[in-house]
Amino acid sequence: MKDMVMKIDDIVAKMKKDSKMKSFADKFKKDAMKSMDIAKSLEKVLPDYVAGKDIQKLMASYNEEDEKKMDKPDSAKEVEMGRDDKKKTRIAQLQLQIAKAQETINKLNAQEKPNG
Repeated sequence: MKDMVMKIDDIVAKMKKDSKMKSFADKFKKDAMKSMDIAKSLEKVLPDYVAGKDIQKLMASYNEEDEKKMDKPDSAKEVEMGRDDKKKTRIAQLQLQIAKAQETINKLNAQEKPNG
């Protein structure tokens, strides 16, 4: 939450430096604080005459921070990956046991046929 508020404040500061966006900065902040969706709020608040590339510049720092967070594996992801590895190992062990059991069954069946 605090992180999102800091991002919104950062974008508001950048908007106030731009002559075309300056008058929309406060309206953006109000909408973004309510929706907590920066991209949606920018689209909603800024008029069509503001160039898309200018909006992308505003979003660039916001997107870079999100990508960095996505790249870093957090402890929950690591735990989940560890569980998946353990599950896969256990599955492989069980498949090996099944294969050995089937081999034993086949040997027993082969021994019974000549006598039967």
